[in-house]
Amino acid sequence: MLIDHHTLPDDGFDYKFSDTTASASAELVFEIIRQLDPDLLINKDIATCLYSGIVTDCGMFKYPSTTSRTHAIASRLLESGIDIGRINSLLFDNFQGKKTTILGTLFFRKITDS
Repeated sequence: MLIDHHTLPDDGFDYKFSDTTASASAELVFEIIRQLDPDLLINKDIATCLYSGIVTDCGMFKYPSTTSRTHAIASRLLESGIDIGRINSLLFDNFQGKKTTILGTLFFRKITDS
């Protein structure tokens, strides 16, 4: 399965969900969750992961693809009680260099274990 917001996403997947109007793939994941079960409450751990995906993929909300929908989703994730100061610190303050690669499993384990 591929979930992507870039133009011309890769082929070779059994299922492809692509929307180039989204600012982040995590924004699409949020929408998929809401479409599957609109009453589903997104807990703090899920919200932390989705917010982290959005904030990194849309360049901390500075890329032109960032829309009011992006901010509305971020707002809903904030309602889950996520700690954006801690998330942003772990994402952006602990690494040096032009480009940072975050190993998702290690990062999300560090956030959700505390």
